[in-house]
Amino acid sequence: MNDNHHDPKKNSDEELKKLIDELKRRNYKNSVFTSFGFMLHRDYVVHLLLSLGINIIIMATVMGISIGIGEPLVATNSIMGFLLAATLLTLLENMVKILLYRYAFRAILYSLGILSLAITMLIFYVINLIMQEGFYFESFIYLLIFTVGFTFFRLVLSTYVRRWMYIKNKRFNRR
Repeated sequence: MNDNHHDPKKNSDEELKKLIDELKRRNYKNSVFTSFGFMLHRDYVVHLLLSLGINIIIMATVMGISIGIGEPLVATNSIMGFLLAATLLTLLENMVKILLYRYAFRAILYSLGILSLAITMLIFYVINLIMQEGFYFESFIYLLIFTVGFTFFRLVLSTYVRRWMYIKNKRFNRR
């Protein structure tokens, strides 16, 4: 490989390493996962419960909006199907994202959220295949619209939850 100092890939890798080092130096009480938006709480069980709650709220919101405009994106037969889909989403998404953050962190940073959106869409598709009766999408375009709406609303709600948790921790750590 060429050892040229003007290699743009080498410069961006060095900048990325500097950025990560700077985040570590700031010594927030959060891990790298929390700093980059994956974890909602340092305790993983609390994180899973918060994720499940947020997923239930946002799935219900997107489903309600779509029903309100007269075009239901998801067909569900029961509340149990809905809750099972939300639980599957939470568990599968956490498993996949832990692996991605562990082994493909650079790809996540460079994708600017597109990879996360694609993974969420893939997980909803897998849930659609698993739960053919309890929770399913009528077409691919409904899956796409639901995933984009879900991701957008979840980003907004997760940001507020993180901000609230940060302010709460800052207030209690002053003592």
